[in-house]
Amino acid sequence: MKLVSPVLSHKTEAGAVALNARGADEATGAFRSAVAEAMTFAAGHGIEAVIEGALICPMQPAFAYEDRVIAVDVRGVLRDI
Repeated sequence: MKLVSPVLSHKTEAGAVALNARGADEATGAFRSAVAEAMTFAAGHGIEAVIEGALICPMQPAFAYEDRVIAVDVRGVLRDI
């Protein structure tokens, strides 16, 4: 799960990413925790946090990309080669 926010460009550093939530209860808890961490991060950096929602998708199994090369360019854009 990753929070959607136009002002938090580095979601992992802001605590706005949660992994391995299993089921609705864990996902709800992860969302609430991520929002709290992101708000604390933003306040500590003088940013007014804007949380528009969350992106939720299933985790890929381990080694799902073992037959591919994944590259990240300097802008942080993923490329599947």
